[in-house]
Amino acid sequence: MIVAIVGQSLRNIILVIGALGWDHYRPARPAQTLTIRERKFVLRARAVGGSDFYILRRHVLPQVIR
Repeated sequence: MIVAIVGQSLRNIILVIGALGWDHYRPARPAQTLTIRERKFVLRARAVGGSDFYILRRHVLPQVIR
């Protein structure tokens, strides 16, 4: 119904699915992120001086996206 309102282009369909379809994965992500944050490879990256942004981009996000 929303696609009918905003128009039937591929971009609009992707945006609607992205806006409405993400809540299925929402409950698992915070718990998974907290678990990854405590793994040894993240703690090692922090110990050698990795910034929060580096650790998030290089270690946490690839694990959460899987």
